[in-house]
Amino acid sequence: MAGDLKTAALEAHSLKGAVAVFEAPLVLNSVTDLERHAKNADAIAAGVAFERVKPLVERLLIEVGAKTAESCLRFSLPPIPKAP
Repeated sequence: MAGDLKTAALEAHSLKGAVAVFEAPLVLNSVTDLERHAKNADAIAAGVAFERVKPLVERLLIEVGAKTAESCLRFSLPPIPKAP
């Protein structure tokens, strides 16, 4: 379990860096909470934080994808293909 929490903390830290470039304070704060709970080896709180983070990150990805597609259309660029 401790190894899983260490991995979760490292992944949350990476995600925090990726999210920080966007104006999404709710997502950033939620990922920061997840990282903190995982670093503190609080599996229950980390699990709760993960369940809060997941839909927020999914929504951010959708919004970023929509903005990217919008920009591609505006500048006549081909859209970025979806991952399989």
